Amino acid sequence: MKFNLAIKRINLIHNNYADGKNGETYCGIPRVDNKDWEGWEIIDSYKKKENFPTNLDEDSKLRKLVLEYYKKTQWDIMKLDEFPYMISEELLDMSTNIGKQQTVKYLQRAVNILNMNETLWKNVKVTGRIDKHTISVVKICLKKRGTQKLFNMLNHIQAKHYIELIEKNGVDEEKRKWFDRVNFINKERR
Repeated sequence: MKFNLAIKRINLIHNNYADGKNGETYCGIPRVDNKDWEGWEIIDSYKKKENFPTNLDEDSKLRKLVLEYYKKTQWDIMKLDEFPYMISEELLDMSTNIGKQQTVKYLQRAVNILNMNETLWKNVKVTGRIDKHTISVVKICLKKRGTQKLFNMLNHIQAKHYIELIEKNGVDEEKRKWFDRVNFINKERR
């Protein structure tokens, strides 16, 4: 299944607990936005034990809940099974860091930019929602412009997003790591 491969490649199933100025996050799941997620109860139970948060990595139920969360809230909602793996993985990665709606807006902008002034297909409205028209236009774009071109465009937009955030808010080691997510040559992912 494409989802299982993609989630492993973007490293979301490994222990990644943080409790910073924006509150708790586990594997990219912010508590403030997902208070009812079942995983928080498990995490809270581990806080009283030795080796927290490293001990979270040992809990198979917690890992399963993380996978279910991303499958339901990212992969399925963005209909990523509709696209080639290379694009699906990139969109999943972007959505975990940038957010679903913004990622879909970037996808919509990317296909419009690759459209050469609306000469190849009817532009898609930039709404941040995946609908039948967006899926259709992405598929036309992939056929006429190629998977690699769309992948590259998404990465250029992703890099621009990070640059603008850093220029606005300053840079630190965590923000610098964002650029590790930008990958213009994707030969190993094909």
